[in-house]
Amino acid sequence: MPTSIAAPPRAGETKPALLMIDGVGTRDRDDAFAVTRTRSSWQVEVHVANVADLVPRAGRADARALIRRASSYRPGGTIAMLGLA
Repeated sequence: MPTSIAAPPRAGETKPALLMIDGVGTRDRDDAFAVTRTRSSWQVEVHVANVADLVPRAGRADARALIRRASSYRPGGTIAMLGLA
């Protein structure tokens, strides 16, 4: 079951708090959303981390990610897309 974790707003913060929707056991907290009421409807923002911006191209982590494609969460443990931290 996903969990919702919202950081407290910062002083002067004008953006809505993000609600994380990653599962309880996940190591990769990288999915979140925010909902804001507008004058006539609702605005929904979906936030997904872009790990590719942080992984050097053609490096070891990039090569592992190319093979694994995604993190795999199994009852016996997690196989991380980028390997162990």
